[in-house]
Amino acid sequence: MSRAVVETLLMALEHAWDHTWEALVGVLAGVEENEAAWSAPAYDDVERRDGAPKPGSIHWHVNHLAGCKLYYISRLANILDPGSPPRENDLLEPEATYAEERARLESILKDEVNQIASLEDDDLERPVSAEKSLTEFIVATTRHDTWHAGQIAVARRLYARAKSEANQ
Repeated sequence: MSRAVVETLLMALEHAWDHTWEALVGVLAGVEENEAAWSAPAYDDVERRDGAPKPGSIHWHVNHLAGCKLYYISRLANILDPGSPPRENDLLEPEATYAEERARLESILKDEVNQIASLEDDDLERPVSAEKSLTEFIVATTRHDTWHAGQIAVARRLYARAKSEANQ
């Protein structure tokens, strides 16, 4: 069985997580609890769910990514074994600290990588929906990681500016 496409998808997912540029590890490096909890004023009118991190905060993004990845893993399992029910895409451990959530995200990513690594190229043509193949689904999940990496990078820049202005 061929695995060239699976290996390429894995490389893209791993680059979205831990590449020199434009990756989650880089933008999350050095984030402390106070920075993780801050969000830009543009999010002030966004409703906050009970116990959830503040919308737009780095903590929220990490929590969201971890919840989405659990959903993706359950969707992959359901595609490979239609008897397994997909999980709801929801927040994880709403009361968890940022550090706990970050560690959880790393662990869940490893599970996602292992699940994708178990595939053969022939598996990638399986439908996820009427419009999307498993290949397209995996590409979309990787794109989602990079989308949030960019949002986190902007949040960090805005936090640094707000902190600097507050100290003047």
